[in-house]
Amino acid sequence: MMPIQFEKDFAESVLSAIKNGESITTPDGKWSVSRMLSLAGMLHAAVVSHGPIGDKVAGITPEMRAAMDSEKREAVEDTFYTEISDAIDFHSMLTSQVMDGEFDERYEPEVKAVVFRGPAGKEKNMNQNQWEDLWYTKIPIVLGS
Repeated sequence: MMPIQFEKDFAESVLSAIKNGESITTPDGKWSVSRMLSLAGMLHAAVVSHGPIGDKVAGITPEMRAAMDSEKREAVEDTFYTEISDAIDFHSMLTSQVMDGEFDERYEPEVKAVVFRGPAGKEKNMNQNQWEDLWYTKIPIVLGS
């Protein structure tokens, strides 16, 4: 069981901070478990608002996505949400290792990885330049669309 306490003003403040490249702070400067979970949900929503990264790499537009048959579109969306969850779990695992003092013995200060889910045997091969483009692409956040 996890209690939820959502503060609209806090959400608006977080979204504004993300949009404007500012620091994220709490209204009273204190972090509770509830506020940390709330922030996690807000950040999740911001990530989801970008859509699948694979769409951007493949040049798939929202119109093209809408024109897909419903079964294909549902499969892509399911994979997208699974990959987000996997990426969050990976970040959580690394953060836990930082908290437990185990990170430094296993990793360099910056870890780069790719989370990918797809049909077995149909992995996408990308060259180094394409991966570098993914790492350094800054996709602006679009709120309210």
